[in-house]
Amino acid sequence: MAKKQAIPKTPTPFELMARRVKTIITSPRAQLECRANIAREPHESQEDWQMLLEQIGEAEEVRMTNRDDGSVHLAWIRHKQD
Repeated sequence: MAKKQAIPKTPTPFELMARRVKTIITSPRAQLECRANIAREPHESQEDWQMLLEQIGEAEEVRMTNRDDGSVHLAWIRHKQD
């Protein structure tokens, strides 16, 4: 019997936005400086953006600052590794 090939799931707009923001946050420069600026792209929904900001805001070590241009500045404390 032939195996069924798994059909890749198309990511939702929220998942695509979350991946984009994760790429910014995990960039070498952002990790070195422990900060990043993120902004909603015009094609991304305001509802998805608010949901993402709520999820980021749940992390105790992350400080979020709304900027006048609509972007959000994130800063965090780097934990020392043993």
